[in-house]
Amino acid sequence: MPAWSRPPTPNPRDQAPFFLLQSLLSNPLESGTVRFLMSVSKHFPFTSKLQPEVAAQPRLGLNPLLLREWIEIDERWAEFTALKSQLLRDERENVFRVLPEAFESCFELRETVAEHLAEFFPDRFQFSNPELIVGGQRFLAPGSAEEALEQVSLWTQEDWALLSAAPPVHFEAGSICFPSRWSLAEKIGKSSDLIHGPVPAFATIAKPTASFLERITMERPVWRLNWSIHNSDQLYSPAHQKRVESALTPSNVLEGTWLRIERQTLRRLPRTSAVVFSIRTYLHRMSEVASDDEQRQLALETIQALPPEALAYKGMAPFAGALLEALRSYDGKKLNAQENAQENA
Repeated sequence: MPAWSRPPTPNPRDQAPFFLLQSLLSNPLESGTVRFLMSVSKHFPFTSKLQPEVAAQPRLGLNPLLLREWIEIDERWAEFTALKSQLLRDERENVFRVLPEAFESCFELRETVAEHLAEFFPDRFQFSNPELIVGGQRFLAPGSAEEALEQVSLWTQEDWALLSAAPPVHFEAGSICFPSRWSLAEKIGKSSDLIHGPVPAFATIAKPTASFLERITMERPVWRLNWSIHNSDQLYSPAHQKRVESALTPSNVLEGTWLRIERQTLRRLPRTSAVVFSIRTYLHRMSEVASDDEQRQLALETIQALPPEALAYKGMAPFAGALLEALRSYDGKKLNAQENAQENA
């Protein structure tokens, strides 16, 4: 497994993360158990407000975004940014692209993010335009659009995409270090319709999606959730990466699969009018989801309502049957006993 597949184990130097980054540039990251600060309930994609058949279909699912909640930072921030740094070096062609037309919007995004971080996370970021100080490291004015976008990526746990101001809205720049089985190289420069072409039933929301991207205003940013279930806890999961199909059965599938949640935000920049799309990825082992009665039932109802083409698109088809059986027959005490036996073995 590649060294950059997971964040490393916690490091006591979290208060000076970019000194950690500098040391990691010449040393591969060690694999570690992925455990995230925020509970599953913080961003849970399944809801009782919709019928399972409706929830399983593509939908915009937009919610008003409070700007103070635009960027989320937790205790794994240093590890995420270290992982990003290594990916931007070792996998740059796969995770980073900037088209010439995104030149001005990359600079505006950099300034907007820097101001936001300094305002809402002043203990970690100090901004004196154009310089941002992070953990004792000074980031000077970028000399190129590429450098501007790369700095934004290294300051945050989110992935970032910039969409054109003028219709038809298309994908102009991106730092996507944590893709969920898709290819930045294949999507860059394309419109929403072409980007989402492989998504089953996307045609039902293609026009509303394109219309929204053209009409979104600076005053009304939004957020939404997307989800999938992977049989791997790797944050970096591009389309070209070979998938390891482990033997998952009803007895081990909850421990061997992860609910992958993307908190996505969209807002329009005031100066260039470019649309900013951020993606914050969370991973939760399915045994954690199943331990909550309500969440387990909502997950079960939604997954069993997915048509075969949606299961195939999400990469869930090989283990969906085992997962559904495990959720239906869940026994928390038995699962805990299995976990303890594995730990003591």
